[in-house]
Amino acid sequence: MLGQLFEMASVDLTVDQWVLIERLYVNRKVSQNQLAFLSAKDEGTTTRILDLLCKKDFTIRVPSSTDRRSFDVELTSKGRAVFKMAQKEAIEVRKKGFGRLSDLEYSKFCEMLDKVYEDLNSGNHQIAAH
Repeated sequence: MLGQLFEMASVDLTVDQWVLIERLYVNRKVSQNQLAFLSAKDEGTTTRILDLLCKKDFTIRVPSSTDRRSFDVELTSKGRAVFKMAQKEAIEVRKKGFGRLSDLEYSKFCEMLDKVYEDLNSGNHQIAAH
């Protein structure tokens, strides 16, 4: 649905590209490894998506200030502009998807998802018996 809205609004992004753009907008400048973690994507997929975003001039790789062997990634001014265009469409999809939830229900839902995500990334894979 989000991809269709991007297309209708002439936003040149796929949903996977949106995820990286959004994470970069929030976090400013991060390494590719950090970006992969923040977007819940593997490093290979992240690299391929970033290659496309760099070709579109939405992102740029810059030498890391802390590790001479790696690069950080950040949005260009064109990337920040496309984020703002795409964000409007993403908000509409979220409103439609969560429209019947109260603020409290939505907040609890997000808390639960955060807990699941944290458990999956911490290696804590215990199954609770209910």
